[in-house]
Amino acid sequence: MNRDIDLQKIQILSEDFHAWFDVGASVWVGGFIGLLILILTVYYNKQFSPDVMLNLVLTFIAAVIVYVVFAIFARMFMNKARNEFLAFIDELLAKVEKGDSLPSVTELRKRFREKTRRE
Repeated sequence: MNRDIDLQKIQILSEDFHAWFDVGASVWVGGFIGLLILILTVYYNKQFSPDVMLNLVLTFIAAVIVYVVFAIFARMFMNKARNEFLAFIDELLAKVEKGDSLPSVTELRKRFREKTRRE
């Protein structure tokens, strides 16, 4: 029975990380969609003359380039975090396989954060 509880702790920790991972990706996509909505709203309300529209288009292109660069770095960070988490889960599963008991879910989260901050 103790093994089942420990496996459930790992499952809860895994779901927590998955939610964090999804929220991070959603923020990036939401930011880009918000930028598009802002620019299209200004365009359709005809707030700019054709001369200024060229500047708006160039600004949009520059914003997209900056966004893509930041998205690439965010993706690299998220992949690194995911790989570290999977390694941590492997360690926990090995402990459960040996019959060792795991601490609480809160303590496991704390240990994972401490471990990833050092590296």
